[in-house]
Amino acid sequence: PTRDDHAIHLHRRNREQEQQSRKALELLLAILKTDKNYGDARKTMLDIFKSLGNGDPLVTEFQRQLFSLLY
Repeated sequence: PTRDDHAIHLHRRNREQEQQSRKALELLLAILKTDKNYGDARKTMLDIFKSLGNGDPLVTEFQRQLFSLLY
C-alpha cells in the first residue's frame, strides 16, 4: 500500500469512529431526556467527552445539549 492508501484508510477509520461517537452521544442524550438519573448515562457521556478531547467539535456540541438539559 502507498502512503495515499494509508492516509485514506486512516481518514475512513476516523470518520467511522466519529460516527460511532455521535450515535452513542445521541442515544445517551435521548435516554437522559427521558430520565435524567438513568444509570451511568451522564458519566458515560463525560467519559466519551474525555476520550475525544476538549477540542473536538462533538464535545462542544453535546456538552451544550447536556448542560442545557440538566441545568
